[in-house]
Amino acid sequence: MFKVMIRYLILSLGVIISGCSLFATGENVAIVTGEVNGKCVLTFEPLGLIESKHYYSREIQGVFSADFTISPRDAKYNLYVTCSGAVVHSEVVQIPEESDKLQLGKLVI
Repeated sequence: MFKVMIRYLILSLGVIISGCSLFATGENVAIVTGEVNGKCVLTFEPLGLIESKHYYSREIQGVFSADFTISPRDAKYNLYVTCSGAVVHSEVVQIPEESDKLQLGKLVI
């Protein structure tokens, strides 16, 4: 009986471990950096999102570094900066291939 229980335990552990590796679980972080000369709003949201959520936006000012929790899988994101109601920077970024686009540099308003 003990040997049967050990076999089922080992089999169960194998299934659990292999099952976890089949799915991309967890999360990743994207960090957007740059500089603006005023108060602005930085938005970094998944492409195709129907309704924008507040947790995809950060208020930024001066030299900034804003982090966003993202999917562990490859995905496209809308990245835009709005200052005084006008969009001063907008682009679509494929993460992780185009991660260098998250360094915005100095944006002129």
